[in-house]
Amino acid sequence: MTRIDRLILHPPDVSSPKGRKEEAALMDAATLSTNLAHFTGSESIYRHWMSKSAFMTEGCMYLAENGNCLWLFDIIVSHQSNPRVRREPFQAWKLVVNEDRSAVVSVTDGNRKKPILEQLVPFTDFMLKEITIWMEGSPGQMVMMLKTER
Repeated sequence: MTRIDRLILHPPDVSSPKGRKEEAALMDAATLSTNLAHFTGSESIYRHWMSKSAFMTEGCMYLAENGNCLWLFDIIVSHQSNPRVRREPFQAWKLVVNEDRSAVVSVTDGNRKKPILEQLVPFTDFMLKEITIWMEGSPGQMVMMLKTER
């Protein structure tokens, strides 16, 4: 079912204090979250366009395309040139969207709570309040995946 079909089949309540666009985004966020939970493992991986050594699982590709957040994966790959990030064979990347639609992307080694680095995103229209992407491997082949795909 396409996004347009969902809007036609389930129109937002225009009497609510939220507008049509906000209602549609909330509905899409719920659908996206539900669909992401179904990715468990991956039969295919896709090379990220910025790097010959960074790959994405099927779940990450789905998130990038349907969550309109290819930029998130660009951020993750762009920071692989940082020696503090690159030396970690396992990286837990977390995007948290604030109420003002700004966001913070941070990375840890998965064990410590203190981030290795953080990047401020001044504005995002990302649908979910937060998402975690895991990246693991060796410097020559790092794979980004959803938590459910590991």
